[in-house]
Amino acid sequence: IVCEDMASLTSHNNKSVLKSSRRVPVHDLNLEKKVPLGLINHAVTDKLKAVHSYIAVAAIDFGTTYSGYAYAFTTDPSNIHVMDQRLAGHRSSGYGTQQPTALLLTDEREFHSFGYEAQEYYHDMDENESMSWLYFEKFKMELHTRKHLHEGMELVAANGFKYPAVLIFAHALNYFKCMCMREIREQSTNYITANDIQWVITVPAIWRHSARQFMRRAAIKAGLISTNNPSQLIIALEPEAASVYCKTLQLKNCIVPKQYILPGSTPSPSTGAPRYSSSSLSGESTDHSGYSTPELTDITKCAADIHPGVKYLVADCGGGTVDLTVHHVEKNGQLKELYKASGGACGSIGVDCEFEMLLVSIFGEIFIEEFIKSHPISWLELMKSFEAKKRSFDPARKHPSNISLPYAFIDTFHKTTRRTVKHAVISYGDANIQWSTQGMLRILPEVMMRLFEPVIRTIVKYIHKVITHPDVGKVEYAFLVGGFSESPVLQKALHSEFDDKLHIIIPQDVSLCILKGAVMFGIDPSLVRIRRSAATYGVACLNKYDPMNHPAQKKVVKDGNEWCTDVFDTFVHSNQAISHGYCITRCYNPARSDIRSTVITLFASDRQSVKFITDPGVWKVGELRLEMPDITEGRNRELRMTMIFGDTEISVKAVDCSSGQTASAHINFLYKQ
Repeated sequence: IVCEDMASLTSHNNKSVLKSSRRVPVHDLNLEKKVPLGLINHAVTDKLKAVHSYIAVAAIDFGTTYSGYAYAFTTDPSNIHVMDQRLAGHRSSGYGTQQPTALLLTDEREFHSFGYEAQEYYHDMDENESMSWLYFEKFKMELHTRKHLHEGMELVAANGFKYPAVLIFAHALNYFKCMCMREIREQSTNYITANDIQWVITVPAIWRHSARQFMRRAAIKAGLISTNNPSQLIIALEPEAASVYCKTLQLKNCIVPKQYILPGSTPSPSTGAPRYSSSSLSGESTDHSGYSTPELTDITKCAADIHPGVKYLVADCGGGTVDLTVHHVEKNGQLKELYKASGGACGSIGVDCEFEMLLVSIFGEIFIEEFIKSHPISWLELMKSFEAKKRSFDPARKHPSNISLPYAFIDTFHKTTRRTVKHAVISYGDANIQWSTQGMLRILPEVMMRLFEPVIRTIVKYIHKVITHPDVGKVEYAFLVGGFSESPVLQKALHSEFDDKLHIIIPQDVSLCILKGAVMFGIDPSLVRIRRSAATYGVACLNKYDPMNHPAQKKVVKDGNEWCTDVFDTFVHSNQAISHGYCITRCYNPARSDIRSTVITLFASDRQSVKFITDPGVWKVGELRLEMPDITEGRNRELRMTMIFGDTEISVKAVDCSSGQTASAHINFLYKQ
């Protein structure tokens, strides 16, 4: 086989090898440092042993709507500490255990604040002054919705100005790094630096490798890790982390309807229905209670009797995405993924989008667009008002949800259209949408339910597709995690659809499952032994031309030899079971004696069987660069490249066979088209 890229490498021994108002200081955020792109090559080592060389494991759950951190000392791994809001200047327990994913930069583009402080400070600013500051919120979804991610991409602030995306994420990560470091130092007798901590960042399992690499890039910018020690950062998949945590739960820590109590279980004397301890419909929320729940019983048996042989679904329903994974518990307690991660952009902000579309229908698209541009603070105030009603909405309630419209909205609409808001609402002609004399938009339950329906319908479709897949088999339990899982609307819909198929379990600390599980995963990454490949991956190559198997238009002639071009050389197949540390090895020789480096294109497809890189549904995902600076042996040089697919990130390492030295190799998923 000849590697087709740049016609510079030939491949032989084509055989896969399986191997087993306080501000956080930002003085250490190196925003100008040039960091090489790509996952730095690293050997597949005993990660658990490496982790134990750190003093603590700290996980950052970077959510669409809410974010936070948790940590544990490696000498006491079962004692997981969650973010202390008092360090952020919040003395009220109402602020909960996570912060809104909101970032504020000054008019000089310097970090000002994050979370509640950023929200409150920006909200209290004069509207004219706010036009020179940069406010970002819910920006994580950009890494999922953008078709192509690259190093120089920019995000748009609330006032329409742009700023480099990697610096926005780096500022946010640096905030959590400084907060976490401060808290850890207060609990330790030794002075601890960032190098003493194994860092974990959670990402949706359905994210592309370019998005995962982008988060690694931002972490380097934020000073969490250096390019010399990439293994200090573990990218954890959110439903995986939640699964690791849920497997250890006691039912006393879960919200389980009575009909799901296991035979032989003894109810505790406490028969009252526990309230939710943390959440928000927005996704990765804080401690907001008040949701109505079904009649519950508290028992002390292990959660859903999770034992070897059991299969269960984890549905991570967050603010931006819904991530699904199905795990099988093996004899040693490790987890085996049964179907590749699935889901989509159907988190709770989808309800926000439906509300925005409703406003457009009532008041007109041109007005709404202009209002967002000219009054960004008032628009955020309006959406915050809807957020509160969305969180508290229960399908069983009969009274309307009253949403305050800012004075700027009412006044601007009248000045712009010469109509009143009341007239616009009446003209819309829906009796379930009314205008009150108190300046409230009154939305009756029927309309609120319609706002939820598209998202709920999509989530139900995704879950049904997974649990009925032939590779999955009989799934007994479903854990609902993520802040959106606390929505009574979502709960009722899932119970109605799946009660005859699944035992649905909701942990009390539903919005913290991912954080706590990420810490546990950071302590022992081998807890998940087998994953499923998200796609079919391979490179373009030349094969000896066979007129019986190859189309004539693919024939090329090089040095008198006939070759078939554009052949897809498969490394792994879509949904293929891949064990922890699974590697594919290829050996290459340079096609010319003076070649010092080459770039190989990595392709992917959702199809399991791919013949050519020109087939429908094949796309370019990254570039693999190999360095061979020593040309003394000309074409006799041999480079052994190993691609590692068994972890949460695809990585590569290479060895110069003649010298035995490690060769420079990295994958760039953030290439610019």
